[in-house]
This record gives sequence, structure tokens and C-alpha cells, in this order.
Amino acid sequence: MSETIPHHCGIVGTGIYIPQTRMSAADISKATAGVWSETAVIEKLGIVSKPIPGSKDGTQEMGALAALDCIKNTGINPLEIDVILCIGEEWKEYPLTTSALYIQDRIGALNAWGIDVQNRCCTCCTAIKMASDMLIADDDIKTVMIVGGYRNGDLVDYTDKDMSMMFDLAAGAGAMILKKNYGKNKVLASHIIADGSLARAAGVEIGGTANPFTKDTIDAGYKSLKLFDAQKMKDRLQEVSM
Repeated sequence: MSETIPHHCGIVGTGIYIPQTRMSAADISKATAGVWSETAVIEKLGIVSKPIPGSKDGTQEMGALAALDCIKNTGINPLEIDVILCIGEEWKEYPLTTSALYIQDRIGALNAWGIDVQNRCCTCCTAIKMASDMLIADDDIKTVMIVGGYRNGDLVDYTDKDMSMMFDLAAGAGAMILKKNYGKNKVLASHIIADGSLARAAGVEIGGTANPFTKDTIDAGYKSLKLFDAQKMKDRLQEVSM
């Protein structure tokens, strides 16, 4: 009796987009008003330079450019893509627009539907699990693109003493194609654990419904990515980090 081969999915290939504009360790030192020296930025934080967005490097557009690079690298016909899971961040060109659908149109993936997924630093891992589960469970889904752009570094206040852990936030985008029963580069398994006690340990403080922009806070709001409770976050991470 022939053995049934279980469904799996594999990663076909990837694409990237990295802006040409750079911020050097010296630039970061200057932005901290000298609190961090250039040498300390390099030796303690490991940052020699980092990409920052140019005038046309929006979150959604960078994602589209990475998606186009992925299509070129894999040889995939955009019309083969069934689903686009966009992991681009919420800080993007226009709030309340769907990044996955902007990218769908930009790359000509006219047969794909798409949704946006945001889970901060775990978003790509989350999307790979979602894509794998979709590909295995749904006979109609054979090809999934995961793609996203990122420029949250725009929101960093380099004079905030608690934010050095985020001085490395940069700009760029990445994409990957996953296919059902690809036969190699298999996604083997995943296990994700969440800790809701840190759900509001970090975030953008000003500009949401809890603390809206006003004429007095608008300038500060654009640099208000912060640790809301730095000590709580530090203590909890020391407790649970592997």
C-alpha cells in the first residue's frame, strides 16, 4: 500500500530592500547630545552605521520593492500568489490603509488576497506560522508571500536615556515566498509563547486615542516611542529571557 506523504510547505526564496541613506555612529552620538560617544555606540551597541529612510522610502513602498526583489530572485509569477501576509509596521505612509493590498497592486499579484499582521519583533515568526498553517490546511492556497517594510527608527528620541536598546532601529524591507509541498527548505514546526504583562511596556506614547495629538504635543509625539515602565520591562526580561 502506498504511503501518504503529508502536506508541508517550503521557503522558495527571499528578497530585500535597504535604503541607501545611512546614519553613522557619529550621527547617533550627536543625536544623544554627547551622552553616548561615537566609540561607545560602536563598541557597546555594535552600531557602525545603519540605514535610514530616504524621502521616498515609505513603509508600504519599501515592502513593495522587497516583494519585487523576491519575485525576481525566485522567478515566481505574481499571478501565482494566493495570499499576501504583510508584516509592515503600523508607522506607514497613510494610517488605516491595508499595506498588503497596496503591495498586491504594486507587484501585479491580481489573484491574491491579503491582510496585515503586526506583532512587533515576533511578526515574521507569527506570519510564517500562519502561512504554513494556511498552506497545509487549505487546498486552494498554494503560494503565500510574506512581506513588510519598517522605519520605526523615525520615532526614537535619542536623548531618552532608556532608549539606547532601540538606537539600532533602522529602515528596510524583506519578503519571502512559501509554497505548498515545495520539497525543500521546509518549515518544520513552530511554538509561540506570549507574555501579556509586557503588552504596554513599550510603544508610541502620543498620537493614539488614549493620548491624542494636540497643538502642544505634536512635536514630542513624533519622537514618543518609549519604554512606558523601563524598570518593569528590565525586571521581567531578566526573569523570562532565555
